[in-house]
Amino acid sequence: MVKEYPDFFKVFLTEKDYERMLIPNAFVNLLHSKKRVIPDFILRNSRARDWHVKAFSIGHELYFDDGWKRFKEENSLEDNDYIVFTHIENHVFEFKILELSSMCEKENVNDKEEKNSRPCNRWCIGSSSEVSKLEDEEIDEEMYIQPGNPYFLTKYIYYRRNELYIPKNVIKDLCLCFTKYMTLVCCHCKDVQRNEIAAYHHILPQTNAKHIEKRGRIRTWRDGRVFVQGWEDFCRKSKITEKDICLCELVLHEDGTVEMLRVHVVNVRKE
Repeated sequence: MVKEYPDFFKVFLTEKDYERMLIPNAFVNLLHSKKRVIPDFILRNSRARDWHVKAFSIGHELYFDDGWKRFKEENSLEDNDYIVFTHIENHVFEFKILELSSMCEKENVNDKEEKNSRPCNRWCIGSSSEVSKLEDEEIDEEMYIQPGNPYFLTKYIYYRRNELYIPKNVIKDLCLCFTKYMTLVCCHCKDVQRNEIAAYHHILPQTNAKHIEKRGRIRTWRDGRVFVQGWEDFCRKSKITEKDICLCELVLHEDGTVEMLRVHVVNVRKE
């Protein structure tokens, strides 16, 4: 199949590209020849996270402008990094960042951090400091979780915003199986009284104001780690912040596969 647009690449140089980055003139000329205009680009990485970057014209040249700084910072761009852009559809472009020294795809330093977990009925994930904080919190899990359903604690972690990590211990100990997609459901339980939780969950699908659903894609790494993509958008729509504690309940289908992840935004138990 012939591509509508060829791939193009840029070499990042802080001195030139700190504020904005020039889009190659050859690519811009191709757009003009097709009478196409792309005012807004969606730049997508291999983990399906998107950055929205607006295009800005200066003379006859076109630049990645508004949104570029955030893209640059959150992808840890350094001098002489190669960025390869591949057109996917409409105004969506997938990108890869290659290191000059090896010309292999660059891995963000934050993506290298393994998530810690502990082998008990409650699993906590995040950096070591975040895990210890979650372990110290007193959460009344039985108040929220249906008997028999596995669960774990997590927070909206800034360095892996678009992927929710499901702890290996949960998967291994309970022999969990996943399909290609999973439904994420949010319920803000922290303002609900204990004796009203069951009724709240029952009427949740009909409660438009607090009921948020999203279809998340399952991504399995070679080492067995499992992530749910689309976490950032789900948290944004659900108004989940880095300060919230999320109790994630895995709801199983009759055949044993995980069909839904119910995210409880919970209160800390007061002594």
